[in-house]
Amino acid sequence: MARVSPTLATERLFPSAEQTDAMLRNITQRYAGTDPDGLHFCMAMGRLFNSLFTSMDKHFTHLGITQGRLIVLLHLDGAAAGISPSTLALHCGVSRAAITKLLTGLEKQGYIQRVVAPTDRRAHTVQLTQAGRTFLDEMMPNDQRRLAVIMEPFSAPERQELLRLLAKLAQMFRTAIEEEGRQLPVK
Repeated sequence: MARVSPTLATERLFPSAEQTDAMLRNITQRYAGTDPDGLHFCMAMGRLFNSLFTSMDKHFTHLGITQGRLIVLLHLDGAAAGISPSTLALHCGVSRAAITKLLTGLEKQGYIQRVVAPTDRRAHTVQLTQAGRTFLDEMMPNDQRRLAVIMEPFSAPERQELLRLLAKLAQMFRTAIEEEGRQLPVK
């Protein structure tokens, strides 16, 4: 498989200012009411998240786990009594069907176990196994060093501001999703 040069990869992630300006001019002229800054922001965020997830997928595949499974393990770490699958789904931001698939994969890897509740045989909790703890103990220190290198250019205040802005953005998207069925005003 051919390797993509860092310059080419950066160009794919962030097209030139001229390319972006031309596309935004075209859309603004064709569609009344277009917010070019908003569109540019959404496109840049989409590219950034795509790049982030692609990088993470590649990294975690090398470790033999998916992002989703790792997130589940991290939520279970420290929860000695276990967590119900429905609560895990909420914490991980996925559907119950998705959490079932994630748990099945982690169970096959030996990283989790499902424990039947003593008071209700229909209910169960999910717990980290010793193999799951060992995996996290071996993987996390190196992973945290990798993250520290990535985040090094940002000062502590910059990180806090970025988190604040991302939380604001997440709330805006939650609101937009809730309003999806409502008629938006036309300016």
